[in-house]
Amino acid sequence: MTLLFKPCSRQIKHFLPGMILTVMLILPLKAFASQTAVVGTIDPAWTSAALSIISVEKVDGKRSANNLVNSILNTDFILVAYGDYFYRIERMDFNSITKYDVKNPETMIYQYSCQGEDIAAANPHDLIFLSEQKAYLLRYGSTKAWIVNPSATTQAEFKTGEIDFSAYADNDGVPEMHKGTIVDGKLFVNIQRIDFSGGWGNYVYNTSYIAVIDTDTDTEIDTGKGEGGMKGIPSTIKNTGEIQYLPENNMIYIQGSGTDGDLAGGIVSLNPDTYEVTKLVDDDTAGDGTALYGGRIFGMAIVSAAKSYFVSYHAWGDCTVYEFNPSTGSVTGEVTGLQNLDISGMSNGIYADENDMLWVNSGTAGGLDEPSIIIYDPSSNTIDEVIETQFNPGDIVFCGTISTATEEDDDDGSNSDRLCFIQTAGFSFFKTLF
Repeated sequence: MTLLFKPCSRQIKHFLPGMILTVMLILPLKAFASQTAVVGTIDPAWTSAALSIISVEKVDGKRSANNLVNSILNTDFILVAYGDYFYRIERMDFNSITKYDVKNPETMIYQYSCQGEDIAAANPHDLIFLSEQKAYLLRYGSTKAWIVNPSATTQAEFKTGEIDFSAYADNDGVPEMHKGTIVDGKLFVNIQRIDFSGGWGNYVYNTSYIAVIDTDTDTEIDTGKGEGGMKGIPSTIKNTGEIQYLPENNMIYIQGSGTDGDLAGGIVSLNPDTYEVTKLVDDDTAGDGTALYGGRIFGMAIVSAAKSYFVSYHAWGDCTVYEFNPSTGSVTGEVTGLQNLDISGMSNGIYADENDMLWVNSGTAGGLDEPSIIIYDPSSNTIDEVIETQFNPGDIVFCGTISTATEEDDDDGSNSDRLCFIQTAGFSFFKTLF
């Protein structure tokens, strides 16, 4: 899941010299502390993993970084964040979710199983938050997503319901639900529909769909766009990955990496009200299998309605960031300083913080002396800072403290006043890129 929001604090100041006033404020007062980035990192041998904790704001001219935090042996995981908390979701053989407070990242708050009894390996891929007490857990290896309580104090309290996506299953028996986002009380879920039953090298990339769920009733909405019993929206790109919402123009953006054979990827926009899908960036306009941008598009960061970015995968350890206009689909070109980097190994690779600064991860295969996060300033088109992470960096999430004088969620489920920043990403290279 990926939601990109600008800082959402409200500050009301009253200054009347010589007067003492008692002011009753009806609107909730909410203040947000600066974000902290949590970066998933993996050692070059892929035998262990850790975290890097990095300040978003500079102190004395530079950001602080604490590397090799909370080491584990499993390298197949994703990170998600909501408010002060981040969650490490371990996939495949582990199938678990572990919650941490960003102020104490070494201490586990809980660890719950995501497995269930419906499938051999649930393989959780995303956790999309409606509130502190309700979220949706997308299980890639199952036909059923879980409705969960992220604030649960026991395993028994964690799962509160299910959503059945079996109508989207292909010949391998599962729909491959991957990532999602919530807009105005509706959950939009990327369903890849890749048939893995033929084994490596023989995958069948069926038409990807976006399913829409009413978050009040937790039932699927019939969009009128689907076929064959599928109520969702067919996508014009295959192997869909990132999905991000931009409030500035009320538009959802979806990236797809397509396939090696026919590409069939790119970036589309989705109107959350009309369900209209428009292809913005095509990786192969001519349809002859020649990549327009040197490779398949497998990463995306929506920053504004005028300037955003995607990653083109050329080869292992060789990726380039491109700038594009998400309102028109026009591709500006390669971003100077963000060319031929080692951004491979995860589904995204580029992320925007609360200041609209772009965080790009790169290992040493891209020519850097040390694995690093490159922070790029879109306002000046310059690199702001390079931060070493020791292990190869992967997914990045941003945590922020929410201080609330009046605690009340929005009725539409968007949490727009309470949300500081939510973002998800993961080391899903093998199943999202191939």
